[in-house]
Amino acid sequence: MEKEILRADPEYRRKMLVVMAVVYLTAVTMTGALIFWGHPWMKGYLATLEPKAGLRLITWLLIGIFLSFLPLCGYIFRQGRRIIVSECFPAPGTRVIRDTEVIRGKGAVTRGRLLVGAAILMAFLALAAAVGLPYWLHCLTDSPKKNPKPPSRRGLLV
Repeated sequence: MEKEILRADPEYRRKMLVVMAVVYLTAVTMTGALIFWGHPWMKGYLATLEPKAGLRLITWLLIGIFLSFLPLCGYIFRQGRRIIVSECFPAPGTRVIRDTEVIRGKGAVTRGRLLVGAAILMAFLALAAAVGLPYWLHCLTDSPKKNPKPPSRRGLLV
């Protein structure tokens, strides 16, 4: 039995390489700008705020960062579902940047399920972090400032 190969599209490959280069350069530029200009500005701005307001701002920024993963989760989930329904990996109509062996049947469905599972897990972790970290920060800052008593030596088993 001869293997089925999905041929790469050279024009699509060039286009994707340009897109990836632009995304990479933009990420490096934005990271540099945030480190050199954004961090000192944010540090100064937070110093002018009341502690509760500063914590609230940081909390909302963290929630935004965690929730920004949800569109990627949706895309991965959709691709996995397409693979499961078509029982073909890569899914029909998918353009590839290198020659790719087409996998059909049980192997394709397994790959699709792995993608769906990874998307669900990543979405769960993003939502848990978006809800859990602010809750943890709230509990940490609103807890009473009592000095705990040191444990007595009587209760320890030595």
